[in-house]
Amino acid sequence: MKLKNPVVIYLSLVFSMVHPVTREVPSEYTTIQAAIDASYDQDTVLISPGTYQENISYDGKNIVVMSTYLLENDSTIIDQTIINGDENGSVVVFAAGESENSVLQGLTLTNGNGNYADPDGNGSYYTYGGGVYCQNASPILKDLIIKDNSGNEGGGGGIFCYNASPTLIGCSISDNITNDVGGGLYARDGSNLALINVEFIDNEAEFGAGCYLRHESVPSMTNVTFADNIAANSGGGIVLKDNADAVMVQVHIEGNIAEGLGGGLYINNADPNIEYCLIADNTASSGGGLYVRNNSDPLMSNITIAYNNAGLYGDGIYLRDGSDIELSNSLIWGNNDMQVYFREQGDEVSLSVSYSDIENGQDGVFTNSNGELNWGAGMLDDEPYFCNGPGGNYSLRENSPCMDASETGGFIGCFDAGCG
Repeated sequence: MKLKNPVVIYLSLVFSMVHPVTREVPSEYTTIQAAIDASYDQDTVLISPGTYQENISYDGKNIVVMSTYLLENDSTIIDQTIINGDENGSVVVFAAGESENSVLQGLTLTNGNGNYADPDGNGSYYTYGGGVYCQNASPILKDLIIKDNSGNEGGGGGIFCYNASPTLIGCSISDNITNDVGGGLYARDGSNLALINVEFIDNEAEFGAGCYLRHESVPSMTNVTFADNIAANSGGGIVLKDNADAVMVQVHIEGNIAEGLGGGLYINNADPNIEYCLIADNTASSGGGLYVRNNSDPLMSNITIAYNNAGLYGDGIYLRDGSDIELSNSLIWGNNDMQVYFREQGDEVSLSVSYSDIENGQDGVFTNSNGELNWGAGMLDDEPYFCNGPGGNYSLRENSPCMDASETGGFIGCFDAGCG
């Protein structure tokens, strides 16, 4: 057998390391992981449509792994290019310091059941992140479908993040489950994610069916939807806990259910900043729209809280334990009789509200002599004239009294006029 010239081999390796290479699956490599293993930083692993039954790891490489949907200008290829985890761990793992130059794009991730891991390093192993496991890494996840995964012992049916700050763009996260926390997403310990144009649909968990964020994790959310998620306990749409001070802009939280507390949003010892958001048609035993507790101080502007339901107290908002809400330019309407409810026992709470429309005015706020209602300037108690609130259209009619009622003369609530 004739041996190859070692100089030629060396030069080939140097060339591949300096000049990015596209490695095609399955025409050149039979598995995605084989193509990743052969790759160097800046390479691209290009995957043709098909189902690939494997579990992949980036192993610290700054590479792009993607389908051909951009080349073909055909988004249906995302549905057709599937990595099936075969219930044999997380479908994709980022756990070796991957940066924003590590990109996963245009794929469907399904049938993962979580990475058996001990992220705390205390000897306790559980399964986390059925679709994606991300620890100490900051990859970009773009145009992904993450569905039908589980993470039953540790949490994060769809995605788990530990001290990780991935950016998610244009992703659909649906039908993922866990019997613990975070059906769609579980992020903790300083995980500062960015979520842009992402949807969380039909996920299930004990707590935080859409997502569960805690331990100094400060995510930013822009144009994100949480719909039809179900929590067996609390936080149908979102849980923010232990200084998870999220920044939320244009987030829609609709049709979520919590058998316990906080149908739409459950805030526990966190101070989120929430703007231009819709919280509507959510259901819980208490706090149909929001449940706010343990010295949480959310700052809320241009919010529409409408048609939420609670079996017991606080159809719109339930407030307790020394928490204080500042609310402006907002709409609270159609939440049965209890637009806002202060818990009778425990530390006093407060609601400071201005330039807003609250059904039944001050009578719609049940203070129970356990806190302070600061009723500021520009307050309304007028029918807002949604285009079709019970039907899910919360834009305003042109004749709405809310059209020019904000502090700056603009509209209040999260939507301008536009019934179409």
